[in-house]
Amino acid sequence: MASHPVAGYRRSRMRPLAGAVAGLLLACAPLGGQERHPIVQTDHPGRWTPLTVYLGGGRQIGPTAAESRAMKANLDSLISVVRRSPALADPRGFETIGSETVQQDDPPLVSSGWQPVRGMVHFIPLLWWRLCDSCVLQRSGEGVGTTIAVNDLRLLMGGVPTGGCGGPVVFPRPRQVALIGGYPLYNNGALLIAAREVPVFVPVTRDDWIDAQINAGKNAQGCLRPDERQRARWESIRGTASPAERAMEAWERPAGREGPPGPFQWLLGQPGARGSRPYVRFNPALFDSTIARTAIQTMTLTVGFRSRDPRPLPRGTPRPLPCSAPISRSADLEIDGLAIHEGIMCGLDWPALRALLR
Repeated sequence: MASHPVAGYRRSRMRPLAGAVAGLLLACAPLGGQERHPIVQTDHPGRWTPLTVYLGGGRQIGPTAAESRAMKANLDSLISVVRRSPALADPRGFETIGSETVQQDDPPLVSSGWQPVRGMVHFIPLLWWRLCDSCVLQRSGEGVGTTIAVNDLRLLMGGVPTGGCGGPVVFPRPRQVALIGGYPLYNNGALLIAAREVPVFVPVTRDDWIDAQINAGKNAQGCLRPDERQRARWESIRGTASPAERAMEAWERPAGREGPPGPFQWLLGQPGARGSRPYVRFNPALFDSTIARTAIQTMTLTVGFRSRDPRPLPRGTPRPLPCSAPISRSADLEIDGLAIHEGIMCGLDWPALRALLR
């Protein structure tokens, strides 16, 4: 799969931010050796910094120049709605940096025919802080980002995906953990808004799963030809399974456990087994190929509050779901970062976002 700005987000955590500040804290520590901790300036005036714009496409790999302009206009409309979230309408204690991107068509999928133009908005709140009331005001240099991907479902993938090169991409199904604004939030931190009310994921058979493994080998060859040794290996496994075995749903094999008897024992799990997840692919019906490629048909949102508030709860109290008990702003660097992200997500105008879909 082509790389995109989300890669940086998926590797990010609040901990690296604290680590980046740690070296400065040691340099500023008093002679007595007592370390001073950053005090977040939650009331310091903030700002929304204009996003850096990247327009992909060209003669050989789309979108066309006209499509790129049309998607840029759609992304601008999306940003205007997002900025109405109270946390961003009057930013306090942070400023944002980020990017607005119209992506190139994905080369491995071009041969499969129609595909929508993809776009992405990515921004990072950078917190203002001091080491003491009279110390110099400073701004964090990195942090966890908020990402909104348009017509691009890859943020929803659970586990390690396989496949591509014109065929379906197969991955373990993510688990829904909450509803925010009436839309499903999954355990990988992604939330989906779709124009079409159809199932997001469809199951795959063991035959489909083997096809995806073969295509993954072809992917390693630039989608030009399959890896013949790998294809022979997978076809030999397919050939030793009965038609009934191949037609069964493919499930992930839990670590350290054997799968079903037969050729899939060390590859796949038993359907419905505890600790196992079904392999799925995206439902092609999520997209309408009869409308303009630049129409917004899906939005996938990810934010950095997956770990929730790290402050201790009374014994036996379950941790609240996102947005059910909003995290309050705090002078603590990590907690305030989580509060900002949750404030952005929980304050979004969901009907206005939905109205952007076609």
